Amino acid sequence: MWAPAESLAVTAARLADVLEQDVRDFLVASDENLGDLEVQIEQQSRELLRMAAEKAAQKKADLTPPLCPVCHQPLGRITGEHRRSFECKFGTLTIGRSRG
Repeated sequence: MWAPAESLAVTAARLADVLEQDVRDFLVASDENLGDLEVQIEQQSRELLRMAAEKAAQKKADLTPPLCPVCHQPLGRITGEHRRSFECKFGTLTIGRSRG
């Protein structure tokens, strides 16, 4: 739904448009109730929250160089970006890290 490279502000603006459309659709749907609307709003909002957490986690990872677990010195031989996924409160986050 959202482009990974776009800023959170742009993504939030897109989300606002999607939510407006969800509300318009809800008003004309005779078979939906408020609970249905709540589920749609939560799903859309959760993606924005997940993206914010993922972006922050990636920036933190980028600022943390790989260190030797014994001497705590920066590693000399570093290999490319390795992707790792993990669960957070808002969904699955995937970040890239260098390894040595």
